[in-house]
Amino acid sequence: MGADGAVVQQQKLNFYYSTFFHDANNFSIPASGEYALRATVGAPSFNRHGDETDGPALADGVTAEFDGVELTQE
Repeated sequence: MGADGAVVQQQKLNFYYSTFFHDANNFSIPASGEYALRATVGAPSFNRHGDETDGPALADGVTAEFDGVELTQE
């Protein structure tokens, strides 16, 4: 979100595997400045290894939000 609270860009995250599993995308910003970043990720649809006593890893989705992130336009 930009300084005015409006959503600048929104898109579905793509699933990737490199050294580890992750969701990622590239985004564009209209101008350098301070932004709030939000990512909502659902529970993966594949099984992961883990200790059975801990229950399934990443069994629920999550939303992470970061306010006051300074971004520079390249």
